[in-house]
Amino acid sequence: MNPSLPFRIFGGVSFLRAALFLFMTERYLASAGVTVSSDTFVLAQGLGVTTLCLGILAWRAPDIAGNALNAFGQLFGIVLAIYVAFLGYNIVTGTVSGTTVYVLIVVHIALAAMFFMNSKK
Repeated sequence: MNPSLPFRIFGGVSFLRAALFLFMTERYLASAGVTVSSDTFVLAQGLGVTTLCLGILAWRAPDIAGNALNAFGQLFGIVLAIYVAFLGYNIVTGTVSGTTVYVLIVVHIALAAMFFMNSKK
């Protein structure tokens, strides 16, 4: 597998999620079972900007990392594992629900596994 592939996939997923957070905020939050208020709206848009920035970092990491690409892969794998744990906790406690949440956790588990498998080389 191309070592930059997980970075590009994660970057693409992040760009998509950022667009949803920024331009379809109410619909995206509602799809995860989150009640939309003016406070959650602003917070979600801030999360969209953060997600966009993380996507840019992921997309550019293979071009910048050079010989440290494996270390970057491990780092991104750890970040995604933390996100999966956070999302899993929120699913178990019933804070979030719906198809969107389950798709997100599956996609991020697969991406974390790709990062960890690629960083072993």
